[in-house]
Amino acid sequence: MRSWFAVWAVALAIGFGVIVCLQPEVVTMKVTIEGEKFLIDGKLTYSDVPNVNPKALGMLLNSRMVQALFDDENPETRHLWRYPDGSEFDPERNTDEFIAALPHYKAHGVIAFTICLQGGRPKRKGEQVWHVSAFRPDGSLKPEWLHRLQRILDAAKHLRMVVILGLFYFGQDQRLRDEQAIKQGIIHVVDWLMQRGDRHVLLEIANECNHRDYDHAILKPPRITELIRLAQERSHHTIPVSVSFTGGALPPDEVLKAVDFVLLHGNGQTPERIRQMVQTVRAKLQAWGMPKPIVFNEDGTDLRNMEAALSEGASWGYFDAGRNNYRDGFQSPPTNWLINTPSKRAFFRKAAEWVGIVPPKGVTYEMQRILIARLDPSLNRTICVVGDVNGDGKEDVVIGSRQKGKDALVWLEQKSLTDWRVHVIDDEAEMLESGGALGDVNGDGRLDFIAGGDWRSPHLWWWEQPADPTQKWKRHIIGTFANKFHTQLWADIDGDGKGELVTWNQGQKALLWLKPQSDPRKEWQSFVIARDVDGEGLAWADVDGDCKPELIAGNFWFKPTGDIRKEWQRFQFAKGYVGTVVEAADLDNDGRVEIILSEGDAQYFGRKEQGRVAWFKSGKDPRQLWREHVLASDLVDPHSLVVADFTGDGLLDICVIEMDFTDRPQVILFVNKGNGKFETHVVDSGVGSHDAKLIRIGNKPAVVGKPFTGKFLGEVHLWVMKE
Repeated sequence: MRSWFAVWAVALAIGFGVIVCLQPEVVTMKVTIEGEKFLIDGKLTYSDVPNVNPKALGMLLNSRMVQALFDDENPETRHLWRYPDGSEFDPERNTDEFIAALPHYKAHGVIAFTICLQGGRPKRKGEQVWHVSAFRPDGSLKPEWLHRLQRILDAAKHLRMVVILGLFYFGQDQRLRDEQAIKQGIIHVVDWLMQRGDRHVLLEIANECNHRDYDHAILKPPRITELIRLAQERSHHTIPVSVSFTGGALPPDEVLKAVDFVLLHGNGQTPERIRQMVQTVRAKLQAWGMPKPIVFNEDGTDLRNMEAALSEGASWGYFDAGRNNYRDGFQSPPTNWLINTPSKRAFFRKAAEWVGIVPPKGVTYEMQRILIARLDPSLNRTICVVGDVNGDGKEDVVIGSRQKGKDALVWLEQKSLTDWRVHVIDDEAEMLESGGALGDVNGDGRLDFIAGGDWRSPHLWWWEQPADPTQKWKRHIIGTFANKFHTQLWADIDGDGKGELVTWNQGQKALLWLKPQSDPRKEWQSFVIARDVDGEGLAWADVDGDCKPELIAGNFWFKPTGDIRKEWQRFQFAKGYVGTVVEAADLDNDGRVEIILSEGDAQYFGRKEQGRVAWFKSGKDPRQLWREHVLASDLVDPHSLVVADFTGDGLLDICVIEMDFTDRPQVILFVNKGNGKFETHVVDSGVGSHDAKLIRIGNKPAVVGKPFTGKFLGEVHLWVMKE
């Protein structure tokens, strides 16, 4: 038997590709039972782990992964499982991604998983009208399902992992026409496993056999024992067989006596009830002289239940329903099989800790949230801008709000990661719209601040930094226009080596650029870039490869004609994106700029929980629509968009943060894996942000932001990558 670390070496060889052939020799593996313990090839599980926790020996830490084989044959419901980019669900891709994640589960001590030949109920309401079944009506098996199952079994065998294979699932058992077909289905599965020599499999005849949605009586107690015995006899008692019941329910005595191991579900139960379930079952088995392993293969994300089960000597299984998206949970297709959310990370780390394993680095990503300031919570904070305000080489943060107050407009001086000093710029500032920019307006070498009014104000202002930036700054009016200026940037627009201002002016549906007078305290010159244009978000980058920067605004990019003071040429690269935050960067290192959009105000435009994040790549002619790559399409107002190499691999990643219009806003990192591929990781949750920005802490990128609404108003947070 290979050592734990030898297996991990094989696991690394698997990587994130499709397993074709891992080793030329035939790999065998056999799981058996002795009393309450599981053995692999005659040795207690985990016995090859150095410094193993003795309590782990013979146990099976597991996770419910029932959708690893998923496919839906109902054309009316297949659209439910589309990927974020809009592409149709691909069962082969789904299985490939699951197999690619198996080494990471094993590296954390999770050596078993539950899959099912009829999938599992996705987190959807109503009847299960989707058609998910490996069985034909007569009980014979569909080759495409067997092909996916074979690949999973082979991968698990190479990794020395145990597969809990479920056969039937409530709401799908009606795909088989009668009880004879049910029996034939079991016979076909067992014969196929026997023929292949798969002895690393535990059979779960039916998931929650006491569920009211089963159609066939033979799948329910007490008759379920007929099927248990059929599977046992067909395999000559070489494949352990069991069946599960609904959360908190205990199997009746006839089932406890019939099964080879006991499956329990802890959904919705307290830790006390978990202990009671194990104690009750064990007492019966001991009284009958029939000790058997007790395994929870479905519970939830509450790790107190995990601790309770393990303390009683029962194996425990993680079940994460998540949300209906490609980020959370393991239950709803399309499924993200990575260890990529706070709840997943907590379980897998707990598993590794309990077994006695130090998991490898680089498997998952996480950010630490640090509270760096606590401001007046009664003010609606709209502005967050980053720059080195005092010239000390460290980036600072400007925070502004809609209302007057003692800290209406402030800058936070960075002393260290956890030491920030609050300095007031203007306590009379009000009606400040989201946006703002830092720039040296008057040429004195110090950064000044610029912002515009909200829907109630027609003004643009700049604040002059004094010699002592910790004192209040003087406010000046730039100009008066139509109301509302959401988003500004400061850049050298006309190539004279000095900075100018670009701003949206939503009140007149226009984009403007403004040039300071020689005396910037006087009204600035203003020029129209475009009229009859709606949107938000600005970026300044070389879009068309002519070595000159262009303006990106909303769904368009703009290029000056011969006279920069006249309206610019307009080109549309995207369609239908609303309330956008805009960034531009070379994501694939091909020397060309890509554009990234995040729909920060989707809810305002009637698209609740439908905010998209996408990146766009130009074709040969950047004046045509660019190719869209959607990373997410169900976010709650991701009004924070930051692009930086957070993982240190030389590739730019994309970070977005939802606003606090949901109970658990997420900080999502789309990790760039090269060749236009991104992994989705929820690196933090619970606190949202609005207009968060990239900031450098030392030489490392971080994110700084503040809530727009909710219970954390007034707080300013910093997110840094955990090592």
